[in-house]
Amino acid sequence: GDLIIANDFAYALPAAGSDVRNLASIAFMVIGGDIKVEPNVQSIVGSFVTSGTFSTGTSVSGADNPLDISGLLVAQKFEFQRRFRSQERGAERITYDGRAVLNPPPGLADFVKTLPSFRTVAPR
Repeated sequence: GDLIIANDFAYALPAAGSDVRNLASIAFMVIGGDIKVEPNVQSIVGSFVTSGTFSTGTSVSGADNPLDISGLLVAQKFEFQRRFRSQERGAERITYDGRAVLNPPPGLADFVKTLPSFRTVAPR
């Protein structure tokens, strides 16, 4: 089935000096379905993985809210559908926050190991 996200959600702020192993981290994995974000949603957090489509949703009225995603997105296909206009920002803003690597949620630790690593190589 599909995962439909109908409301905003966020992490609680960590206590000052907290160990990274206590950093909140959540993952949503959908195999054989899609992840759909409703048009009223403006802010979500976490790692979102689907074998299908990740779509951001759009309203029928034509005026969409911007969407902020803090975390990680992996999908077979992406549909960025928001119609928000601004000189300061895009309709969808995705910020990789590193939580999936610092404190992977259960079931995601092995998946994170398959992600590519980037390194600088000096030219010859």
